Amino acid sequence: MRVGLYDGTWKELAINAPTGSYHLAQVKWDGTTLKLRVDSGPWSSVLAGSCDPTAAGGALAVGRNYSSTRLLTGSVLELMLASAVFDDATFDSLKAYLNTRYALSL
Repeated sequence: MRVGLYDGTWKELAINAPTGSYHLAQVKWDGTTLKLRVDSGPWSSVLAGSCDPTAAGGALAVGRNYSSTRLLTGSVLELMLASAVFDDATFDSLKAYLNTRYALSL
């Protein structure tokens, strides 16, 4: 799993996830720190300051790299976005919802 944010330079986080099964990638950014976790793992973080979405093309890119040369080969069950930074308890509740809805144990 990889997430990137442009704050004047690209900031990226990546966590390996084995193929052949579903995974949950959770991302949050509070204006100073970008964080990523996969399934029930710990948060990884990188400093990432103010972001102007229009400076990097203005569109959210899901399932591809920056130049569209590498594309996701897989399924996306759900994509959720929010304009607020959730606490860990809320992220855990979202994971519990997905585990129940899709009979997973992420």
